[in-house]
Amino acid sequence: MVWTLPFLVAAPLFSGDVWSYLAQGAIAASGQDPYTIGPLPGLGAAHPADQQVSHYWIETPAPYGPAWLALSRSVAALTGEHLIAGVLLYRLIAIVASSLSPGRFPTSPGGPAPIRPPPSGWACSTRW
Repeated sequence: MVWTLPFLVAAPLFSGDVWSYLAQGAIAASGQDPYTIGPLPGLGAAHPADQQVSHYWIETPAPYGPAWLALSRSVAALTGEHLIAGVLLYRLIAIVASSLSPGRFPTSPGGPAPIRPPPSGWACSTRW
């Protein structure tokens, strides 16, 4: 668990979705409908979150449900245009949600369940 601590303060890795979450939350916080308008038309190119959103998603309306958008609106209302604060708040939310998840660790009556590797041939079945 300790090895994950540097990731709490590192830049987002492997996915830039968090920037879209921040932009959609900012759209909702501004009183607009993120289901009908994407980040670029909703916030404008000068908004800090829009400068980070992938070009694939910059004009795409929110695909997420109302609970997620309410959460994103709250994050945007609390952090404003401070992107680092927004990313850290999303990470805090993820940590809390993960810690509350009842099935986060495999267990059995005799103790932790062994982690079994997949069958040896699984990696060879895909052609590159």
